[in-house]
Amino acid sequence: MKLVCTPLSIVAPAIVLLATAVRETSAATLVVSNSTDSSAGSLRATVTSAASGDIITFAAGLAGQKIVLTSGEILLNKNLTIDGSALANRIQINGNHASRVFNVQSNSTVFLNQLTITNAFIPDDVGGGIYNEGLLTVSNCTFARNWSGSAGGAIHSEGGALAVRNSTFFANTSADEGGAISEHGSLRIVNSTFTANTANAGGGLRIITVGDGDPTSVVSDSSI
Repeated sequence: MKLVCTPLSIVAPAIVLLATAVRETSAATLVVSNSTDSSAGSLRATVTSAASGDIITFAAGLAGQKIVLTSGEILLNKNLTIDGSALANRIQINGNHASRVFNVQSNSTVFLNQLTITNAFIPDDVGGGIYNEGLLTVSNCTFARNWSGSAGGAIHSEGGALAVRNSTFFANTSADEGGAISEHGSLRIVNSTFTANTANAGGGLRIITVGDGDPTSVVSDSSI
């Protein structure tokens, strides 16, 4: 395991490459039009109908609104951008204290921008808010009060790559490791804040090395 502190100028290009890889030549922009769990125009339905490389945004009327998931996690198994940056007030994606919010599958490149992910709950698995096996970039997001019964109250990254920038992690909990983030893979954290996250080991961050695994983790301009 290597934990490297390095200047922002070195880290940022790697994160930009990861984020922009989602935007394919034929990408369409799809708009979430309501805050329901699964009806036409919902986030779940929009993700399901999206093609790989599409960009998902939110209608202006959803500013400051809450999407409560009542039928489980949303599977992200294609290259996608989910971008809330056009909203006047951030949209909240709420796990209803009953499920994880996102599951990012392997071979998927996902960029999440300006979202709040909260109240996710996974009692017997890793990754309360997000489970990641792909290439995931989280930018300008807030993770608050998510819970895992194993590891990674907010995010668990398993064998993929995780980049976090300009994000806040507050009061996330894991019963075992990594109250905010647990990772077994590549990790980049830039200009992010971790506060009041709790776990038996690594309240803010837990880097997991198994066998001959030797992940390189870079943390810059962040408080953990």
